[in-house]
Amino acid sequence: MNNEILYILLPDYAAHEVVYLSQAIASDEFALKENPKYINKVVAPTLEPIKSIGGFFTLPDYSFDTIPDDYAALILIGVKLKFRCIC
Repeated sequence: MNNEILYILLPDYAAHEVVYLSQAIASDEFALKENPKYINKVVAPTLEPIKSIGGFFTLPDYSFDTIPDDYAALILIGVKLKFRCIC
């Protein structure tokens, strides 16, 4: 099994959702882990930078076309939903 944890980011993703889990995986209570058990990687529809709700741009490691078949976990990050009221 691969040690990569993949985070699926879609346009207008919620950046704050990525931070909590990815930080816990990459660091301990003092600093970055020297030899983490898992590695955080980002997947997006394309390899172009993807924008969060807050305006941050993230450069993906993989696209939907290049996503590996083997990974430790796949995490879907929330997005801004656009509702239309039909009142």
